[in-house]
Amino acid sequence: MGLCNSKSLARKAAAKQVFNPVDSYQSTRSMLHDDHKKNKSKISNVRELKRSNTENSCNDDNIYDENSIDSYEIEHQILKDVWKGNFCSGISEELQNEQKHVLDVACGRGHWIREMSKEFPNSYFTGIHASPGPKVESPHNTAIVAMDILNRFTYGDDSFDYVHMRCLDPNFTENQWKKIIHEIVRVTKPQGIVEIVVGGHECEDSGPTMKKLCTARRVFLETNDIKTDIINDLENLMFNTKKFVSLEKQIRKIPIGKSFEKVGEMFHNYFSYIIESYHESLSSYLGKSPEEFNEMMVSLNEELDKFKNSNFQCVRIFGKKI
Repeated sequence: MGLCNSKSLARKAAAKQVFNPVDSYQSTRSMLHDDHKKNKSKISNVRELKRSNTENSCNDDNIYDENSIDSYEIEHQILKDVWKGNFCSGISEELQNEQKHVLDVACGRGHWIREMSKEFPNSYFTGIHASPGPKVESPHNTAIVAMDILNRFTYGDDSFDYVHMRCLDPNFTENQWKKIIHEIVRVTKPQGIVEIVVGGHECEDSGPTMKKLCTARRVFLETNDIKTDIINDLENLMFNTKKFVSLEKQIRKIPIGKSFEKVGEMFHNYFSYIIESYHESLSSYLGKSPEEFNEMMVSLNEELDKFKNSNFQCVRIFGKKI
């Protein structure tokens, strides 16, 4: 899939060694309006999971199309509900009273930055994503930039006071994670805050059908070198940069199933949608015909009504840069 002219944006930004978030908002939004082309990838080509510069979870729309549910909005609402807010790093007063510059990495369609920009109108919010989607009306203090997060960010060192990233379904290799974390730390100002949220790939307290689906998906992802245990290693990857004063780790459980009211039902829909996107690969691994795989999904719905404590872990790591 395309990068929405991120290479041309990179060339333009390369002329400026230091990114000034205030000066760039109107020009950035104008460029995106003129240059952006809507991605029309369909889910029919998910037989192989290829993690190139233009294909990576949280960084593109390769399993979404214009007729699908807005999975980014669902992800945003799930995480906001589970964490009881949009962030936990204790920077609220500074965002409210000072002109802070905030970067949201892998911002999707910008749900997080739009909410944050309205709550903190004195600060400036930039989101980066390989394919941000159709342009939508946003507050004056926001911008969404088309950029592949696996390459060097087109911002100078020490550009942002607060860098945020969250990915409920992270599908990056370990080397890709190291590159992303390196770039996040690089563009964060000294004494600035970094906050990263990731979801897990394994379901706890689950039934046999869920276990089979999770195992099949994990094996498939690991065959493609995806780091499926990132919830366990994220803190170490951040710590090993030796760029943080300290790090704090928080863990939440995301319930799945209609018995958990709104958030459980939303996550059930989100998970089912993700699994369906791997339909051909998982059915092949499990030795199931398309019809048999569909029966498994029906069985999963019934199973979740029985196993009412099923959940996935979600981890948040945040800390202050040295």
